[in-house]
Amino acid sequence: MGTISTNPTLNERIFPFVGTNEVISRRTDLPRSTVRYSCVDFDIPAPGAGNDRAISCSMAMPENFAYALTEVEALVRGPAGGDIGFETAFSQIELFVGSTRVRRVPLSYKFDEGVQMSSVYRKSNVFRVEPPTEVFLPDAEGMMFLTFQLMDPTINGPDALFSFNCRFLQYDVNQAHHVAVNTPTLTR
Repeated sequence: MGTISTNPTLNERIFPFVGTNEVISRRTDLPRSTVRYSCVDFDIPAPGAGNDRAISCSMAMPENFAYALTEVEALVRGPAGGDIGFETAFSQIELFVGSTRVRRVPLSYKFDEGVQMSSVYRKSNVFRVEPPTEVFLPDAEGMMFLTFQLMDPTINGPDALFSFNCRFLQYDVNQAHHVAVNTPTLTR
């Protein structure tokens, strides 16, 4: 008996913003780009006899930039007849700067989605996070990463499909110092 952990493969996509020159953007709260991590319908196998399970994701952001977390959403879909079992009480996201955890954010709410998604996987649980409002600066080595963990304490749970979406605004470090002092509400 133990916890079986699954680590979905996340796609990283960077969407640079265009239209303002460097001098103007450095003096405003407009980010330089959006960084998005996602996966769609990643297969989460049943944990096996007597086991519970966890879904764990780690995202290493591009180095030497500051970030504002703007969106985190996870969707777990299971068989129509059974309980999916993933719970907010056992789940969290953690933001690290280098090796130091600077923020732990619990999943703020969960709700069942009653829409039939396919003929096999019908019951869905949607998890969302109320993101922190501050801009996070990297450590001396320029590193920053986020971990997301979703726990299922149900023993012998069913197979499931996992979809995930996480979005950050990316700032130059010099710009982030200006934004943090002069802009109480970020442009999101």
